[in-house]
Amino acid sequence: MNYEIDGPRHRLFFDPFPRRIRAFYGGELVLDSVRAMLLHESNLMVVLYVPREDVLATMTETEHTTHCPFKGDASYWDVAAGGQTASNAAWGYLEPQPEASWLAGYVAFYWDAMDAWFDEDEETGAHPRDPYTRIDVRRTSRPVQVSVRGEVVAESRGRWCSPRGTSRTASTCPGGCPRGAARGLRDPYLLSVQRASVLPARRGSARRRVALPGALRRGEADP
Repeated sequence: MNYEIDGPRHRLFFDPFPRRIRAFYGGELVLDSVRAMLLHESNLMVVLYVPREDVLATMTETEHTTHCPFKGDASYWDVAAGGQTASNAAWGYLEPQPEASWLAGYVAFYWDAMDAWFDEDEETGAHPRDPYTRIDVRRTSRPVQVSVRGEVVAESRGRWCSPRGTSRTASTCPGGCPRGAARGLRDPYLLSVQRASVLPARRGSARRRVALPGALRRGEADP
């Protein structure tokens, strides 16, 4: 290596996963979360963690354990659903190292131990993608509510979402999804977009403008 790293050689980053994630096993829903987190760890593939509260299947702790000098001692669980049991399919850190205390209350699952994974409404057979190195566009049935400066300007269901990094999510609504296109958007999985550009359906066209009471303003976010 012809350069030196000014800092720790091993780093851990725990960032929000920007979309809804679900896993199925034995024909039953094992987990359903919009609060998942991605663990980025030096020299390792990104790992998806979900809060224990978002796991719906029965989990039974086993005697199997492993140790990580950076995260602590990992406990493992059998996962039972649909009359089947996946042995040691999930793991977590009940008492993580102080430097990784944020792992408490989260569990991870071996990707291939489940029968199917859904990223929003699309089945995916691959491991979680790193949102820092790619942009994925997924179909979603979650209700979408778009607001500009606190004013709701659009509502819709069954559109597309495109997270950008881990901080923003762009939602595409054909025809601009004017307010009133979807009713009763009281849903625990509501996807709220706080800054918005309302785009025409035809590619390559100029932006549409968003009308607010007393003013006519252009969308504020990047296209």
